[in-house]
Amino acid sequence: MEIRFLQPGDLGDVLAVLESWDSESPKLFSWNSQSLTEEFYASIALGGSLGLWMNGELAAFILFRDLPGACEIQFLATSKVNCGKGVMKNLLRELQKRCEKQQLSIWLEVHAKNYSACGLYRSMGFVQTGLRRGYYSDGGDAFLMELSPRVIRS
Repeated sequence: MEIRFLQPGDLGDVLAVLESWDSESPKLFSWNSQSLTEEFYASIALGGSLGLWMNGELAAFILFRDLPGACEIQFLATSKVNCGKGVMKNLLRELQKRCEKQQLSIWLEVHAKNYSACGLYRSMGFVQTGLRRGYYSDGGDAFLMELSPRVIRS
């Protein structure tokens, strides 16, 4: 397992993760390849991006932006074959470690019907801080969630 920042040359791998879900994807992804490509480059320029590779293949990634006092996750996904194996939890823990060093909260929004993602976030300590009704193209609500940094003592 290798976790590292994504580079521009990793775009094909990022798109492959999204495409691994193809037609079986629940319509919880409101992103298409064009919007994901734009966000990929914006995240590299304005914040960061982390990827987790297993056996030489991208298993999961997180695109985020650095804001004053917080790191806002823009998009995250796990490849279909690696879903449910704790891959995203490992990647989120790495982001959490990096954010805690700077005392940054982590913010994200998630489709209210994405039960597995909501469960993962809650198990990691994220709390719901808001609700956007009818936010997604399918009319679904978005939960706004936050993971506050633990106080780090030297």
